Amino acid sequence: MLFFYSIYPLLIAISLSNLIKTSQKNLVNDLFNGLYKKDIYSGYLKTDIADTELFYIFTPSQSSPKKDPIILWLNGGPGCSSTEGFLEEIGPVKFKPYQSNPILNEHSWNKNANLIFIESPGEVGYSKVKNPKFFYTDEIQAISLNIAIQNFFKIFTEYKENTFFISGESYAGTYIPYLVKEMFKYMDTNSNAIKIKLKGILIGNPYTYEKVDFEDSIFEFSFSHALISLETFDKYLKECPHWPQKENIYSLYHEKDDYKYDPIIMEGELFPWKKVTKACNEVRNETKKILKGINFYGIYKECPNEAKIKKIREEFSNINYDEINKNSKYNQFKNMMYKKNKEKYYKYLLNNESSGNDNIEYEIAFDFIPSCGENHLTENFLNDDKIKEKLGVSKSIKHQQCNLKINYKMGDSFNFYKNDLKKLSSEKNFTVWLFSGTEDMAVTTLGTLRFLNELNYTIKEKWKKWKLDGQVVGMEQIYDNNLHFVTIKNSGHMVPEDNPKVAKALLDKFLIYNDIDINTQPDQDNDKTTFPVWAIILICFTIIIIAILIVLILVHIKKKRIGLNDEIDEQGELLSKSTI
Repeated sequence: MLFFYSIYPLLIAISLSNLIKTSQKNLVNDLFNGLYKKDIYSGYLKTDIADTELFYIFTPSQSSPKKDPIILWLNGGPGCSSTEGFLEEIGPVKFKPYQSNPILNEHSWNKNANLIFIESPGEVGYSKVKNPKFFYTDEIQAISLNIAIQNFFKIFTEYKENTFFISGESYAGTYIPYLVKEMFKYMDTNSNAIKIKLKGILIGNPYTYEKVDFEDSIFEFSFSHALISLETFDKYLKECPHWPQKENIYSLYHEKDDYKYDPIIMEGELFPWKKVTKACNEVRNETKKILKGINFYGIYKECPNEAKIKKIREEFSNINYDEINKNSKYNQFKNMMYKKNKEKYYKYLLNNESSGNDNIEYEIAFDFIPSCGENHLTENFLNDDKIKEKLGVSKSIKHQQCNLKINYKMGDSFNFYKNDLKKLSSEKNFTVWLFSGTEDMAVTTLGTLRFLNELNYTIKEKWKKWKLDGQVVGMEQIYDNNLHFVTIKNSGHMVPEDNPKVAKALLDKFLIYNDIDINTQPDQDNDKTTFPVWAIILICFTIIIIAILIVLILVHIKKKRIGLNDEIDEQGELLSKSTI
C-alpha cells in the first residue's frame, strides 16, 4: 500500500501527460510555405476503441471563427481519407487535377465556416489503430467518430456554442446518417456530454442503399449519356435481374465480444452472389469493356494519356486498373466471408450447383473503376517527411487516399430517411440537403432520385431551376421533413472539385436556409494580416509625431498671439496720449 501511494503521483503525471499529448491544439507551422497565412490545426482525437485515434485537420473560418458555423467534412469509401476533401475540394488551399503545386482556393468553404476534416475510421490516412484486422460496421464507425467529435470540443472549448453541420460525399451518405443518430442519442442519454448544436447535414452524391445505387442505375446512366448502345441496354434489360432486388446480403455476422464481428455464412441463407444467366454476365463484361477508359467519377473529365496513367498507377496507387474488379469495395466483404468460411462455401456450392443447367452462373459484380486514373499527387505531399513533421504525424505512417484493405461491413441509410428524419425534423427542426453532380457514374443522380421516390415523401416544391449569376446551374426539389434535393451541372462525384464556385454557392444557400448569417465581418483579433505588429508600431509612432507637431504649432500660434496683443496694447496707449 505504501508503494502504491509513493508512485500514485507518478501515475497521475503519466496519465495527464498522455492526455495532453493526444488532446492538445497542434498549431501547424506554415503547411503551404507562405501560401496560406491563417491558422491550421492538426492532431489526434481519442475514440472509444482502445489504441485507436483519428487524425484531424481544423481550419478556422477566414471571417469570424467565434460566430461562424462549424462543418465536419467526411469522405466516403468506406476507407477513403477526408484529407482528399481538405486538399482537393473545400479547403483553403487545393491541388488541381494532375498538378503538383497547390494554389489558394478562391471558393474555399472556410471563407465563412470553420472546417474539421477527420480521417475515419481507424486505418484510414494518418489515423491509428492497434489491430489492422479490426472489423467495422456503420454502427461502430458512428460510435467511434462521435467520441472523437466530443473530444474535439473538449480541446477547442471556445467553439462549443457554434452551430454544427456535417457534410461529405459518396459513402458518407451512409456514414453521416448513422453518426447523426448516434450524436443525438449520446447527447440525450449522457449528462456529461457536450451539447453540440447539430442542426443539419449536406451530402453530395450520397450512397444510400444498394438497391438504387449500383447496377441498374449505372446501366441506365450509361445509356442515357450515349455511352452504350440501345442494343446493349436492351440486352441488359432482357437478361439481367432488376428492381426490386434488395437482398439482406450483409447481415450474416455474429458478435464475438466488444466491437468485434465475425462474418459467417448460415446454411439455408441466401448466398451473397446471386445466380444469373450466362448472357447476363456477358452483357456485364461487354459493357465494362466499352466503358474502359472513361472516368467513372466524372464522365466528361479528360483522362491523362497512357504514359501519365502508367506513372500515376506505379507511383501512387500500385493498382492494376484492368484487374480492379477483383479488389473492388463491393467484393471485399464477400471475399472476407469466403476466406473465413471455406468449408461452408464449398458445401453451399455442392448443394446448389447440381441442377445441370450450364446457362446458370454466379454473377460477375458490376462495381468497378474504369482505367482512367485520378490525380493522386497529393499522396506525394502527404508522404513528405517535412509535411508529416508539420502535421505532427509519425514518419513511419504511409498515407493512402483510400485503404482498400479495410474490413468494413457496408450497410445503408434507408431507415434513417424513412423513419428517423421525420422525428428529427419535427422535434429538432433538423434539415437534410442532398446534392448530386449530374456527370457522376459512381453514385448516379438517377439512383438518388429512385431512392427519394421510394421514401414516399410529400413534394412541397416541384422540380425547378436554380441559378447563379443569371445562369441555370442545376435543379432542385423540396420535400417535407426538411429534405431538399439539388442537382449541379458540369460536375461529377466530387462536386466541390469539379465546380467549386457553384458548390460554394450551394453551401451559402444551405447556410442561409438554416438562418446562418454568411456576411459576417472578420474578427479583429483573428485577422492577423490586417494589423501586423510592425504596422501597429508605425501607426503609433506616426500618431506621436503628429501630436508633437500639433503641440509645437499650437505653442507657436499662442506666442504669436501674445506678441500681437502686446503690440496692440502699446499702440493703443500711445494713441490715447496723443489725443489728450
